[in-house]
Amino acid sequence: MSCVVTPLILLELHFKTLLPINKLPHFHGPQWSALFRDILKPYLPIDMPKVGFWVHPVETGILSYEKDEPIYLGVTFPASYKAEIFRMLADFNDSKVEKGHFQPGRTIFLEGVVCRITGDRWKHGNNAFLSEDLLRDEIEMLSGLSEFSICFHAPLRLPRPEGHKEEGHHFCDEDFFFVEKSGERTAPIQHLISRIRLQGGMPAGTQETDLKVSGGALMWLDISYGQDVMKTIGGVVGRIRVSGKPSLGVAERLVLGQYTGAGKNPVFGLGFYHIRELDGAKKIRPLVRGKTLLERGMSFVALKSSLDRLPNSSPGPDMLTLEDIKKGGKDLLESISRNVIEGKYVYGGLKKYRYRKDDGNYREICVSNTADRLVQRAIADHLLPVVDRLLSTSSYAYRRGLNRKGAASALRQALQEGYAFGLKADISAFFDSVNIEILGEILEGLLPFEPLVERIKRCAGAQGTGSETENRRKP
Repeated sequence: MSCVVTPLILLELHFKTLLPINKLPHFHGPQWSALFRDILKPYLPIDMPKVGFWVHPVETGILSYEKDEPIYLGVTFPASYKAEIFRMLADFNDSKVEKGHFQPGRTIFLEGVVCRITGDRWKHGNNAFLSEDLLRDEIEMLSGLSEFSICFHAPLRLPRPEGHKEEGHHFCDEDFFFVEKSGERTAPIQHLISRIRLQGGMPAGTQETDLKVSGGALMWLDISYGQDVMKTIGGVVGRIRVSGKPSLGVAERLVLGQYTGAGKNPVFGLGFYHIRELDGAKKIRPLVRGKTLLERGMSFVALKSSLDRLPNSSPGPDMLTLEDIKKGGKDLLESISRNVIEGKYVYGGLKKYRYRKDDGNYREICVSNTADRLVQRAIADHLLPVVDRLLSTSSYAYRRGLNRKGAASALRQALQEGYAFGLKADISAFFDSVNIEILGEILEGLLPFEPLVERIKRCAGAQGTGSETENRRKP
């Protein structure tokens, strides 16, 4: 395989928490990187970035862990350092790290190491590594497709090519991928391919292609890191849709990039992506979360907590009331939990009615079944702190702990600092205007390896974007 310079070993590390871990950022890459930088020093002749040891975080969006919860993490490194990495992992739980969220023997305990190629426990004598044979089926499948998608599930921090940098746009953001510049061709896919990483973080080089971005949605994600001095870097997450039939050479590089990543900061775990149309051809074990957000939100304890706080509004089409659900007790909640997690839960329809308002418009009320509202409430309870971390500090509407009084105080502070202009924005008929497909594409990048995303899209598709919406229409 022309792109692979050095054989790479792909592992999945299984940890257990020894203490609660709180106040994690949305993306954990820098935190894991800091841990392994310290631990690897006694075992390697050169530092971690030069070795090509890359972390591959999968539990993005999880902000805290309780005691005894599982944490899974992917790592990639050259097979030439297999002996050193094996010794490091064997000694992991006795390593001393004084700072950070993840501290061996204090906050986390390494329980197992799995080879992603064989699916078995990784042993010193295991010689399985990334090879052309393992990727051939994916390459052949991709080269036969005329449409496919690329989901950036770790922030892609990719500098723009020369001649395309603008003020405020030095990296490949959504503007680079989606906005066509008059009189010039940015060729974003070709630029992405040219920055697919090889061993040591080197790009794969240029490869001519006519592939084009035909749609999708991306979001810039800022990543905080650092102990004494907080720093921030960022990249785009989300999914792009690609049209055009890739050549074998282009397909080879795109397939390889799923396992090596693209762009800058590989030691932070940045730049990894996934081509989901190739899932049926993959021979390498996919990364998974130790405990998903879906499992957290649909646990009996979480559902019971959400049920206790669910407003007692009118029943939906099935006419079951809040009291009926409560009378169902633990058996009913466990049945709801099991069906949602297994993907068997079926959402009911909406009971709709409307009345005329004083201004001549209509307000339409859509009420879903109580059980449906319970599921939505439990999901929202677990997503709210995740999403809130991603919102601008200048956004005060409909956020817990923020209100008009706080917004007024922030405005006064801004005026004192010399600001003279402000912007007030709202979206008319917001719930009616949400594009579920675009929302799903962004969520796939924000919450990778997370079955909750599919459940959200299924719920939104079945019932609309909200259980109660206000539509302003003339009669």
